Amino acid sequence: MVYSKEKNIMNTIPKGFYYNFKHNPEQDIYNFAYYITGYEGGYTEDAEVPMVVYFRLYKTPKIWVRPAAMVFDDVSERVENIKKQPTRFFKVKDIETIQKLKEKFDEMYPDLLP
Repeated sequence: MVYSKEKNIMNTIPKGFYYNFKHNPEQDIYNFAYYITGYEGGYTEDAEVPMVVYFRLYKTPKIWVRPAAMVFDDVSERVENIKKQPTRFFKVKDIETIQKLKEKFDEMYPDLLP
């Protein structure tokens, strides 16, 4: 069973470049940067759950999968949330930063298109 909260969240996750709440803008722009490709169906022991697929853009290439409902979890009170971002991921909006992140994506994942 897919919960309605997950369906609503799933429909609001556009593809694009995002920062995790642990991103520190005083460090380089790739720090905790990701490319979210959208969502896929997924299965747990108990239910079919919408899953989000995303690519890490720092350190070494790594692909992550997370339940869609967790993408915009409230993380405002977590100790490591130095900028007090309200959600786990937030969309990158600066055009120059997006271009640099796209170049990094192309470098790290040369056989994939964002």
